[in-house]
Amino acid sequence: MADGACLAGLGSLRLLERGARVLSLGRLRETLTASGEVLASLRQEEADSLSVTLANDGGALPFSRLEARENILGAVGELMVGWPGIPGRDYLRRFRGRVSAYRLEETQLTLTLQAL
Repeated sequence: MADGACLAGLGSLRLLERGARVLSLGRLRETLTASGEVLASLRQEEADSLSVTLANDGGALPFSRLEARENILGAVGELMVGWPGIPGRDYLRRFRGRVSAYRLEETQLTLTLQAL
């Protein structure tokens, strides 16, 4: 019904595709200080970061096509944890970061993300 009582896509994830593309997931590096001072910890240590390698194969080369149309550098990515049967909107967000570097090859895309 188009009376505005329900919005299409409300509570869903903004995804281009959902599939098994993760080849490797680097260690999530986080910095915590005993004092709890966030700014001081960022000055003393490295900011949170994450590296992930995704498959770019399968004939369609999805990330090669994406790079031609979109700007991967500076894009925002998230690492979320969820289980089958749980709606995507209820997944646990473990990391959110901006792509600071990437390497695109014929068979894989490696992203380096820095925490926001």
